[in-house]
Amino acid sequence: MRTIIKHANRRLYDSSERKVITLLGVSELVVGGESICVVDKASGEDITVVTLLQSLLERLRKRSSEGFGGEDADRLVAALRTAMATGCEAGESYDSEAEAGHRTGAGTAGRAA
Repeated sequence: MRTIIKHANRRLYDSSERKVITLLGVSELVVGGESICVVDKASGEDITVVTLLQSLLERLRKRSSEGFGGEDADRLVAALRTAMATGCEAGESYDSEAEAGHRTGAGTAGRAA
């Protein structure tokens, strides 16, 4: 499961790829078969359902002229149903201290024992 972190400035950060991701990018992940968990950085709250709804709306807005395939819609709706039923998996909770360590290079890696 891929963890997406929503920062206070509303940016979404894909912790697996270590880069910013757009709402359209989130919908592309789901359509591509990825399971995601979206967590608010400030509160640690699971906001997957809200983010999936926003990404669906963004996809509809951006893709309306190109058409929106029924299979794509089915995958997004299935992801929404799963998120509403289960939320983020228990093992996918967000740890802001661990993320800070990755960002600054802090942690146990590279330290002398």
